[in-house]
Amino acid sequence: MLANVLSGEVDITYSNALRFEHALVLKREWNGGVVALAPAAASVEYPQFRPEYQKTPALVDLRVRKALMHSIDKQALHDGLFGGLGTIAHSTVSPEESFFPELDRVITKYDYDPRKTEAFMNDAGFVKDAAGLFADSNGERFRPDFHVLSGLTFEQQGAIMRDTWQRAGIDTNYYVMPTAQSREAVNRHTFSGLGNGRPNTFSADQIGTPENKWAGSNRGGWFSPEYETLYAAFNNSLDRAERDRLQVQMFKLASEQLPTFMLYFDIKQVAYINELVGVQATNLWWTAHQWDLR
Repeated sequence: MLANVLSGEVDITYSNALRFEHALVLKREWNGGVVALAPAAASVEYPQFRPEYQKTPALVDLRVRKALMHSIDKQALHDGLFGGLGTIAHSTVSPEESFFPELDRVITKYDYDPRKTEAFMNDAGFVKDAAGLFADSNGERFRPDFHVLSGLTFEQQGAIMRDTWQRAGIDTNYYVMPTAQSREAVNRHTFSGLGNGRPNTFSADQIGTPENKWAGSNRGGWFSPEYETLYAAFNNSLDRAERDRLQVQMFKLASEQLPTFMLYFDIKQVAYINELVGVQATNLWWTAHQWDLR
């Protein structure tokens, strides 16, 4: 595909036709068109909230989750994965959403600050041991299981996070979940610490169980009565302004309670020739009627 773009055989590529590193090559070597970069799917890490599966109960403590968030270096993720391109994200909501400006105003944001990590961990009963890693009053080290999905970007993400967490005093039992294992839905729901993937839907009806054959996207099993009330109202309203207001409240609550850790938006790349105008990479096919080949 890269060769075909460079040779002029292709007028436009879809976002998954090229990898990010191909886009960088085109930006350097291609004079025949435009390489547009736009936010794509969000990548998140989510704690396991069901005690029957969670091996590190301290992860259910909000103070510990805040400590973890303050030791995720999102700039390091962007630098390592995307050469510093893209924007730091604090929510899984796309900036293209109509309610994003209001959400961005009220959402809780967690800056990278290991000092805040230490303060929250101390408050939760953990102090650094002789190796500079957090342990409880009995000397048992805080070391949650931390897995990422198989794949270049996910594995690079995992290596960066493991390193920055380690430097902040948080030890992890890191592993890459093989593709064959991740394809089994039960494994995506019954992980034992911190799981990796795409954004959760936080409603109770999305919690996977043996009865529903592990269907649903609430893989961490988080439950909040307040969220359920907002979610029910959202589903029963047809008024756009009211639905936006409720979504702001739902995502604001999620930012406060941290059922998931927002990491970054993937970057999708769309390459198209100079003669093709009207292309919008963010909503490629939704705007195809505006394209014009000149």
